[in-house]
Amino acid sequence: GNCDAPNGTSTCTWHAQFAGEVFLDELAGITDHATFCTNGNYEFDLETDAGIGNDFWNDKLSAADCDNRMKRVYQLFEEKYPSMPHALNRHPCDADVS
Repeated sequence: GNCDAPNGTSTCTWHAQFAGEVFLDELAGITDHATFCTNGNYEFDLETDAGIGNDFWNDKLSAADCDNRMKRVYQLFEEKYPSMPHALNRHPCDADVS
């Protein structure tokens, strides 16, 4: 469960706090979604595997493009929140689950 200082017991295994946020429109470079749509643009068209008026989601299933999109998430988070870590280390599970 959630607690202030996780210690591995069954009622105290995790803690979360707000660190910041990155919005999809920010990633895609869309500053005014209503105008974007009114102008006939689409973030992604399933039939063409591409956006109209936007290329952020082009080649949606391409591993290289997905990697670049994730890099953009980290980059934008770091730009918005320079004092926050841009990635978290995994904490080993030290609870006795036997």
